[in-house]
Amino acid sequence: MNFSLQDCQSMCFGSSTDPLPIAFKESKRPQRSHHRKCAVRIVVILVACMNFLSLTGAATPVQNELENGIYLQETVGDLPKAIDAFKKVVSESDDALAVAAEAQFRIGDCYARLGKDDKSTAAWEAVVSDYLGQTKWVKLAKSKLNSELKLLPFPWGAGDELQFKITLPNGMDAGYQVWRIGSVKHKDVQAWKCTTQQTITINNQQNKSHVIADQQTFAPIESSWRHTILGTANATFKTGEAVVTMVGKDAPKKLKYDGLTFDNEQAAEVFRCLDMKVGQKDKINLVTSIGMTFIPLPFEVTGMKTVKCAVGEFECFVLELSIGQTFYVANNPSRYIVGFDGGGIEARLVKVITADQFEKPVQVDTDGFDLTLPAGWHAFSQPSPKHKDQYRVRLVDPDNSVDAWVEFSPIAALKKNQKYESPQQWVEKKLDDAKEHHKDVTIGGDQAQAADSKQDSGATAAEGTFEYKDGDRGKVGKLKSIFGKDVAVCFSLTHPKEDAKKLSTELDSIMSSIKLK
Repeated sequence: MNFSLQDCQSMCFGSSTDPLPIAFKESKRPQRSHHRKCAVRIVVILVACMNFLSLTGAATPVQNELENGIYLQETVGDLPKAIDAFKKVVSESDDALAVAAEAQFRIGDCYARLGKDDKSTAAWEAVVSDYLGQTKWVKLAKSKLNSELKLLPFPWGAGDELQFKITLPNGMDAGYQVWRIGSVKHKDVQAWKCTTQQTITINNQQNKSHVIADQQTFAPIESSWRHTILGTANATFKTGEAVVTMVGKDAPKKLKYDGLTFDNEQAAEVFRCLDMKVGQKDKINLVTSIGMTFIPLPFEVTGMKTVKCAVGEFECFVLELSIGQTFYVANNPSRYIVGFDGGGIEARLVKVITADQFEKPVQVDTDGFDLTLPAGWHAFSQPSPKHKDQYRVRLVDPDNSVDAWVEFSPIAALKKNQKYESPQQWVEKKLDDAKEHHKDVTIGGDQAQAADSKQDSGATAAEGTFEYKDGDRGKVGKLKSIFGKDVAVCFSLTHPKEDAKKLSTELDSIMSSIKLK
């Protein structure tokens, strides 16, 4: 068995991270008998060390430098000089990994005592990444990195849903985001379900995720994440480990972690539970399934800010994430996320609904028309990107798999801007657009299957259907245009062909519910 100077010190003095024995602490009123006992103890310890070193060999220069750093750190209290000593040990200890790992750990400890949290975190992360075989120091570093956050009681009661509008810096509408949390039954046990839906309308990207979390600790149990471009990932969690599977990949990936860790797709709800104080610096440990990786995410509460949105005006904590995103969290019992910025976009809260509304149909009331959506659907309106006095409403299904719009226009503007004189012409133009933008388009029946048919309201309508290929996947499209006396709408949607049977009842009910004003 080989022994190092650190082992000798541990056997004689205790662990090098423990406080010095009481005999070595200074006393304001020293007594002679006390000094005599100290002297005896010092002699005994020094003799033991000398005898032990005679068996193991003399200390190396880097070991001496480590002991010098420990002396500066623990006895003298000169932390900057101790850091310099430990850095010297790290730079000169290529072959003495145990010595270097301890020195690197102690660098982090010194920075923490100096209040330099960023540097202490970086130093401990270096222990974990650079000294994998030094289990003692890696474990200690992880314990420092994974100090658990203080979470407030859940602020959403039985559950709630936050809806956001996303805009570009020039004010242009870019899309929508929805965060919903509610209580569900998971394997006969009550749990929280966090659901996120995002639609970026400027490039038609959609994603949907959910996380099932423990109802007491909020620790994740399982999650799923689907993006129209990036693919689909699933994760299952147990103590200290997440198993992530990317659909289409050969093998799952196991991610190990220590301490309190969350799924990236429940991060927004975690932010709402943080016990924040201005000036606070900390981090959240996350597993991102779509990236198949573990992320320690540092954050700082940089101040307070009054933020206005469609829901009201809130005094908010400013939560700055190290990845360049900023969240505004209301300083009130609801702890709503009032908005977030980052990546060239700005999002602001536009609507809040509570859990008792989750299972109710959604009434959409606009200046030009009304319609009714099934429970779980959402609607967001935005100006037409091309024509003044016209707007469109995006309809979002619970799975975020349907691309659905209702376009609205005064008939006079429609005739002037687009030269549409009838519902049939609007449908035919949409069918022509489908043939231009998609592959292998097949028009269902006549291009306008119910050309200018009369509605009960006296309006006229036309419908059309088509199919096309999106890569290897078949898609189905449906169209319906309605002309009233002064206003007109065109309902258009596409969805995966394999979902046609599942969606048909809901889609038919939505189309038939449209009423012009």
